[in-house]
Amino acid sequence: MMWEAVESIEIVEADEDVISLIQSTWQKYPWHSMAQCTIIHMKIEDYLQTTSSKYDTVYIDTWDAIYQEYLPHLNWLADRARTTLNPGGEVLLWAYDLMVRQFMKAAVLVLERREKYLAANPAQMRNLAHQFSFLNRLVQWLKGHPKCSDDA
Repeated sequence: MMWEAVESIEIVEADEDVISLIQSTWQKYPWHSMAQCTIIHMKIEDYLQTTSSKYDTVYIDTWDAIYQEYLPHLNWLADRARTTLNPGGEVLLWAYDLMVRQFMKAAVLVLERREKYLAANPAQMRNLAHQFSFLNRLVQWLKGHPKCSDDA
């Protein structure tokens, strides 16, 4: 497969410290001179909802949030990013496979212990919701189960 030359890079970043780090790196390693590089000082959520730009690749780097609780938000970001793609473009997600594996391990654990959770009292359900916040919808369903309600 032949790689095409990168014509431009746009970095969307809200954190001033990260922007400073990028700029200082550019001074040390002038790779950015090979392509037009732009930093957009903005939250990615806002950018993806307002941009009309189209891209061949969108890379979402969530290095500070590589835990399964972040999956719903990351999926939302990926859905928004897909609307900015040129035909044949792709969205790449940092550590997505790791987050999905963590989610699957926790989901299996919850399923293995479902009888215990179905018999849980309201205080135990609140603890479950705290331990597995990313499975909050499941916890809410369990709370609605007759064996888990406050009236039981």
